[in-house]
Formats: sequence, C-alpha cells, structure tokens
Amino acid sequence: MKSQLSISESEWQVMKIIWGDPPKTLPEILESLKTTGWSKTTIQTYLARLVKKGALLTERRGKGYLYYPAISEKDCQL
Repeated sequence: MKSQLSISESEWQVMKIIWGDPPKTLPEILESLKTTGWSKTTIQTYLARLVKKGALLTERRGKGYLYYPAISEKDCQL
C-alpha cells in the first residue's frame, strides 16, 4: 500500500483548487488563489514542489502547462 503524502497547508490550498475541477492552467490557479495575497512566483514554487512530491502531473499545452492531480485528496494528509 502506498504511504500517504504529507503536504503543507499552503500546498493543500493549491491542491484543493486543482482537485475541484482538473485540469487547471496557471492563470486559472492564479485567479483562484488571488485572495491569498501570494505572488505568482510563490504559487509557482508551490506547484513545483507538488510536482516534485508526486502530487501533481503536468502536461505541456501551448506556451503553458496543464496541472492534474496525481493523487486523490484522501491520499494526502496535512
């Protein structure tokens, strides 16, 4: 059985956006998280960490990427 993935509270917020209606583009993610006050760079850092941890998958689409959840919400823990 696969062990649960541990992600931070901030990463959890990013994942909730993507789990809600995948896939998501960076502009869609930025729009959804604009109330957090996080910069574009900060959100991109969270996305990169989530990809590295195996929580997100990316697919090149034009000049950007689509972000897909690689794991279900129940497979993550805070």
